[in-house]
Amino acid sequence: METSEPTPISQVDSQEVSPTQKENLESNGNRRTNRPASSQIPASVSLINEEITAEKRSDLNSDREKPKSNPRGSKAIRPEPGKASKGYRKVKTRPGVIQVGERSFITRIELSPGPGGKRRRKKFTATTQQGVLDKRDAYMTNMSRNIEPEGHTTKFRDFANNWLENIAPNTCNPNTLNNYAICLNLHILPVVGNMRLTEFRGRHIDDVLTEIQRKGLSISSRKAARRVMSTVFTAAVRRDLLDRNPVTNSMPPKLAPGEFAKRKVVLTPDDTVKVLNYLSGKEDELLFKTYIFTGMRRGEVAGLTWGDLSYNGQDFLVTVTKQLKEVTRKSKDGKGTSTLEETPPKTINGNRAINISGELYQDLMTYKNKLGIKDDNTRIFRDSIGGHLWPSNITKRWKKIRTELGFEQVRLHDLRHSYAVNSLRGGAPLEALSDVMGHHSIMVTKDIYAKSIPGSGQKVSDAFNKMIVPAKEISSLERVLSESGKG
Repeated sequence: METSEPTPISQVDSQEVSPTQKENLESNGNRRTNRPASSQIPASVSLINEEITAEKRSDLNSDREKPKSNPRGSKAIRPEPGKASKGYRKVKTRPGVIQVGERSFITRIELSPGPGGKRRRKKFTATTQQGVLDKRDAYMTNMSRNIEPEGHTTKFRDFANNWLENIAPNTCNPNTLNNYAICLNLHILPVVGNMRLTEFRGRHIDDVLTEIQRKGLSISSRKAARRVMSTVFTAAVRRDLLDRNPVTNSMPPKLAPGEFAKRKVVLTPDDTVKVLNYLSGKEDELLFKTYIFTGMRRGEVAGLTWGDLSYNGQDFLVTVTKQLKEVTRKSKDGKGTSTLEETPPKTINGNRAINISGELYQDLMTYKNKLGIKDDNTRIFRDSIGGHLWPSNITKRWKKIRTELGFEQVRLHDLRHSYAVNSLRGGAPLEALSDVMGHHSIMVTKDIYAKSIPGSGQKVSDAFNKMIVPAKEISSLERVLSESGKG
């Protein structure tokens, strides 16, 4: 059997390969064709290869849209909007930062283990490396300030509503809660309700107060709104959602130009006598006479029982240990139900004994004997059908009286102010008045009634002159003696 040996390729043939791509292709094709071993390749395989090559060439020469290529060859082309693509330009990232997209970076920090030692991590995402690092640093700073993560996501509206529903009822009475809810819903939440807790600064509190002033409301309304916000933020600080109360950095409300604070209307002694003469012989005579001569609050007067009157052999006393209070509780649908409840006085110092005149004491005991009351727990003042006297009904009765007397500006609570002011003008010490009025501290009494003390300015002037005049006389005498010595 004859075997043919392959013919070796000469050096001349290898040198004839053209350096250009076209010539190389032709030379390589000739080599494959002329190679002796090519006869071992089946003809069918050669035909298939030729068909595939022809098909590729036809595709290159056709008008079909060709896929986009990167002209530079080093950077991926950004995908068109709406088309997903995993290709993006890689950049050199900072330590701890991971690139997850052409404009998306993340970083993570390790948190304390969760229940059962479970690993916890916090992830931050931003469109720039600096942005993601700023978020991380801000979070770690707040963690060092002992701020819980919920403080960054909780809105003021959500926390205030939760506070009203779950937290405040533990320390506030229902009427106070109603006032808080009204102030929040009308004046505060519409302005800053969508802000997050950690975003608040003192200027935002000022914005709320300015908006209230634009509505034409008084300085008392602005002060009340500031107190409500301070109370809410204090609760947030206690729960580590904030590290400070932003209300402390706000400006306390002040009277605007042209705005004047409401002055308390006080009955003069002549006006008081006029009221007593009008009430003489009427159904409400003892009720308002007790109110005028004791300075008690209306709920305290309504809550008096016959056992609260006493005589210790020297003083006639009325003891205050309780009050009747109208309490309104609102359900979730916004409807309120009012009830009359007996509660302790407004303040701790509200538990007190008040000296009354012998005339008032005798009038009350005569009234008791007339009714034939034997039970000391019976209320002294009752309504027309013998039931409990609601404080709001006392106000309605006084409105009718003041209209007939021409005292339209005198509120029922102004009778209490009249008692305090006339007592100070009569020489009562401020400390003693504070005890009788049942104020929380003497500073409250001083802030309200110090200006009503008669002759206080003259006393200050006399005290100053008492110190300066003798020194001035001594100085004049020394000057005279010095001049006479020279002469």
